[in-house]
Amino acid sequence: MTAGLALDGATMPRPLAHLANLDLNLLVALRELLRERSVTRAAERLGVTQPAASAALSRLRRHFGDELLVRDRGEYTLTALGAQLAEQVGAVCDAAERLFAATADWEPATSEREFTLVMADYTIVVMGEVLSQAIARAAPRARLHIRLVRESLSAEYAEGIRFIDGLVAPSTHGFALPDTRSAELFRDRWVCLADARNPALDAGRLRLEDLARLP
Repeated sequence: MTAGLALDGATMPRPLAHLANLDLNLLVALRELLRERSVTRAAERLGVTQPAASAALSRLRRHFGDELLVRDRGEYTLTALGAQLAEQVGAVCDAAERLFAATADWEPATSEREFTLVMADYTIVVMGEVLSQAIARAAPRARLHIRLVRESLSAEYAEGIRFIDGLVAPSTHGFALPDTRSAELFRDRWVCLADARNPALDAGRLRLEDLARLP
């Protein structure tokens, strides 16, 4: 994609001018407020006072024209817009952290970067411990954030893959995106366990039609 871009104040495109006027600290505040659904707990996670967190919530409400958090039976619940933003703000914050953590030379031994991987629960069982140990040896100060993948793999991450560092998925999903690289990590061999007294084993092997008849 190619485009001309003027950066002087008179000709700056409106969306960029709007972004330039935002306090991006509110992005992290939004994430914690929607995640914790509590001004007090969000303040603790942000390392600020409760009045400061309340002020951030007020500014966010004015910006979005929505309450975001509303009291219901003594607890805060998310509005419809708040729930929508909660699904997006984590990925945006992760992407921003990776952007500003980028350096020309990456030193694993001293890096404090957080890496985000999307994996299925089964994949975590197979390689999660080995992966954690490898990272601990090579980059002891780095952090690993695992997101569990759901069934709708392609639909869910086709747009959001740019906000994560890697995706571990079976090749049978047919998951392919432009401008992405892939590598085979491991292969599984499937086996059937059956009672030796099962009459279906008389032939010495299980055929597909045999399996279809079994409970």
